[in-house]
Amino acid sequence: MAGLHTLNKATLLHYFHYAIVQGSFLHLWYYPAVIISLACLCYLLKHLSLRTVGMICAGLYLFGLLGDGYYGLLRFLPSWCSKLMGVYLAVFLTTRNGLFFGIPFVFVGICLSKAMALKSIKSPLRWFLATLVCGGIEIYFLRHFGIAADYNMTVFIVPATAFLFSTLLNSHFKTRIDTVSLRLSSMRLYQSHLFFYGIILALLTLFELPILENRAIQFFIVWAASQTFATFLLRKRSIKKLD
Repeated sequence: MAGLHTLNKATLLHYFHYAIVQGSFLHLWYYPAVIISLACLCYLLKHLSLRTVGMICAGLYLFGLLGDGYYGLLRFLPSWCSKLMGVYLAVFLTTRNGLFFGIPFVFVGICLSKAMALKSIKSPLRWFLATLVCGGIEIYFLRHFGIAADYNMTVFIVPATAFLFSTLLNSHFKTRIDTVSLRLSSMRLYQSHLFFYGIILALLTLFELPILENRAIQFFIVWAASQTFATFLLRKRSIKKLD
């Protein structure tokens, strides 16, 4: 009984830690990341200039690269750097979080919203395509030399994202598409897809269903179920508006 109590307590503590760090499910990591990013940037922008905050964001992102895309470079740095990163990863699991990933990207969004030079840059589409190509080359060399632990954080993903948003902001086209519903649908689909994938894994565990072992079949079932779920929620939202 004592062992079971300890196991349950340990499990609950582990889940609580994982929920704080990764948002309970791995793909929901951006929820705590956004909360942390907004809180930190709100404080920093009240006390520091935009340029100073930008330099802090750049430093945070560069440090975060060492825990992700450029993890292999740690072996060329002093041993204390590897030890420090090891301690950090033991607690926070990854640098793809609000501190090293969220803050820099939310800051880019703030810069775009303030109509700065980044928003008014000429030919942002060309710059986006150029940084996209450079990002592909960067990832190729990271893979070739075995440097990356993961590919969530790379150097060129930041300017590519900024130029992509700048391109969209400078695009003047009319559409009849309900972009609000499209945005909400994509969010619900992303939130729910792991739940339906978990159901497939449970079925594979309980029953011998060879057809579900096919990855293409898994993808189609998860997509169809998630899309149906998202559509149902949107229609329910529309009915509530009419009422």
